[in-house]
Amino acid sequence: MTSDSGPSPARSRRWHDLDALRGFAMLLGIGLHAALSFYPSAWPVQDAKASADGFLDEAVLAVHGFRMPLFFMLSGLFTALLWRRRGLRALLGHRLRRIFVPFVLALLLIAPTVDWVAERAVQDQVVDSGDLAAAAYLGHEGAVGTMLDAGADIDAAGADGFPALYLAAVAGDERMVGLLLERGADPNALTAEGMAVDAAAYFGREAVGEMLVAAGSRDPRPAGGTWQDIAYWALGTPVEAGLEEPEPGPLAWLPDLHHLWFLWFLILFVLLFAPVASLADRLRERRSPDAPRRPWVGWLMWLLVPLVLLPQLTMEGGETIPAFGPDTSITWIPDPSVFAYYLLFFAFGALFYGAVDRSGVPLVETVARRWWVVLGLAVVLFVAALEMTFREGGEWHLPASSLQVGYAWLMIFGLMGLFRAFLSGEHQSVRYLSDSAYWQYLIHLTLVIALQSLVRTWDLPVPLKFGSIVVTTCAILLLTYQLFVRYTPIGTLLNGKRSRPSG
Repeated sequence: MTSDSGPSPARSRRWHDLDALRGFAMLLGIGLHAALSFYPSAWPVQDAKASADGFLDEAVLAVHGFRMPLFFMLSGLFTALLWRRRGLRALLGHRLRRIFVPFVLALLLIAPTVDWVAERAVQDQVVDSGDLAAAAYLGHEGAVGTMLDAGADIDAAGADGFPALYLAAVAGDERMVGLLLERGADPNALTAEGMAVDAAAYFGREAVGEMLVAAGSRDPRPAGGTWQDIAYWALGTPVEAGLEEPEPGPLAWLPDLHHLWFLWFLILFVLLFAPVASLADRLRERRSPDAPRRPWVGWLMWLLVPLVLLPQLTMEGGETIPAFGPDTSITWIPDPSVFAYYLLFFAFGALFYGAVDRSGVPLVETVARRWWVVLGLAVVLFVAALEMTFREGGEWHLPASSLQVGYAWLMIFGLMGLFRAFLSGEHQSVRYLSDSAYWQYLIHLTLVIALQSLVRTWDLPVPLKFGSIVVTTCAILLLTYQLFVRYTPIGTLLNGKRSRPSG
């Protein structure tokens, strides 16, 4: 098997099956995020019936294990397709319009709504817990205000045995300390570990210490001395306090990318792809049209399949914290392992375009003809990988990671075969859903979190709550797509111009 840059029958037609598969990968993200409130995790909403042994745990891991690898592999394939059909300049213009501009607009208009609804959801859960001290420690001013307005005792100890002001001092939250003092918190309230001012000194919170002393707290500084002269000054660490205070990076002032991280990765991948494509164009100009195909391109493509194991082995701290599938990186400077992991899938997709078998037939037309066998084997690998991943001890880390990588690749090839078998022709309804998937994925997270928060305490079966979130979200998003996106400049920006049906 090799790769050829010459004419190919696969390059003269539209790949409806791959369009549908790419849309399917995006829409799966809505279901995945809708399920996370029912699966114990760091998600903003934890449903009252969340359980690690529940209805959705295996489904969450199964989808997470292949969805984004599939998406990035297809993204690499379509990137190479645009380059070969239209040239590098047209490719860059296309990606500027369809990826970079939507990314910037979504970051400005959508990400703040995700922050807002997530903050409200967490606040509601903290209020429901009734733990004023926990709310203060987590910095939820709205929740603290709501509980105090409802008559909560401001100096009462929380679940950890410390009052709100003490924990706010531990966190070094000046705004929260100011709010609690303003609402009447006793700066000299005594705990088993001392007063709030002692916590401020122990964790090196000088500004908070000054606030507490100004409010009437005992001053722990020696006569004529400074905060640094206190014997226990800054002996505590953020980790000891349950806090994380990483050194701010050069882009720390920018907001988190949330679910938009995939667009940022695509932008970076295209920027890496461009010089490689430019070099390939120059080499192709010098190459004789009758020159034989270069088999090393095909060898390189298939070498990428096992290479994915290398970044996978470092996911979630390697052997120390077992986890299934790839990590997520939502910061502007990507985690190197995550970046390398997805870059390999993208590069494979770019090389896969134009790859042919020994008969000269494009591999995209023949891969996983027996898709049912491939998907069946993927299920076997998933079950085995799941069993090994969560076994005690680190001796299973290498085989578990290998099975996870194998599962991802088999799902990619199996789904390509499945979609080719049933959706290779044009289907208007499928094309409509594929077109809408980009819009739905950009917008969905705010709505999903809001609905999760709404049904969080409902006494209904988990499948019914999950289904209602997914159905309601998709129905609203499809309606907005039809009314406000499909035939508007927004739709043109995302998918190209669409004409209204005549008659």
